[in-house]
Amino acid sequence: MGEFKYIEVQKSRDLGQILNASFSFMSQNFKNLSLSVLYIGGLPLLISILYNVFVQWDSAFNIGFTGSIGSEFFITFLGSFIINMVALVFITLVPVVYIKIYIEKKSNDISIDEVWAGISPLFFRVFFADVVVAIITVVALLFIVIPGVYVAVIFSLVSVIIAIEGAGLGQAMGRSSRLINGRWWFTFGLLIVITIITYALSFIFQIPTYVTTFTLPFIYKDANLLTESFWLLRVMSGFGQLSSFFYAFYSVGLTFHYFSLVEQKEATGLFNKIDALEGANPVSDASL
Repeated sequence: MGEFKYIEVQKSRDLGQILNASFSFMSQNFKNLSLSVLYIGGLPLLISILYNVFVQWDSAFNIGFTGSIGSEFFITFLGSFIINMVALVFITLVPVVYIKIYIEKKSNDISIDEVWAGISPLFFRVFFADVVVAIITVVALLFIVIPGVYVAVIFSLVSVIIAIEGAGLGQAMGRSSRLINGRWWFTFGLLIVITIITYALSFIFQIPTYVTTFTLPFIYKDANLLTESFWLLRVMSGFGQLSSFFYAFYSVGLTFHYFSLVEQKEATGLFNKIDALEGANPVSDASL
């Protein structure tokens, strides 16, 4: 095993450097970070998959058979939204907390317990913040598309700021807006790129779902047999949902972008290095 080389997180980077740093970080910390995502985000994702396979699909089938949408559908949809959000918040929060610990320890010797200790007091605050930002974005999209996209980008760092800085929701929204101000187009482009990469990485889990969806009508031409075969589609869709684990990469890229913006506007990393040098080489009054 090679010697550990600390990756400077608090550093100003361009788009290519952010992507390279994200991949390097994932590679260097693959084992511990993956185990943390799996152990902490695995159970919520499993619950989400089971809910969608057994409850959400039944609701969809009932609509297909009856042709009407009742209150049950909206309750089921709300339940699916909440459960999926819980799983996604856990999966995306793990890398942010992991990176925070990485900076503090200057080491990748990070345990699952350390990550969980950092996440547990943050989860409900980040979950609430994500829900609020999602609602604001959806409302903005309903009126005109462009404001919705603008809001989504300008508040894209809210969860990272809450996790790293311990800010409240209002403070985090204001801070995210200030950091991205003047760098909106850059952030927009970065979000598109890391979203494409995330979907490309997760595509392998989606292949069985796509294959099943397109081949079942040809294999089971009888309507009754086709209905019975939908169980296979349920299972494949649940398997495809495992691709949610790859949102960890999205979170890593977003966190590196946050530190890059902070460094560009506040030079926090530079001041920390200066303080560290002054601490290591104190200057006495006598020498002045």
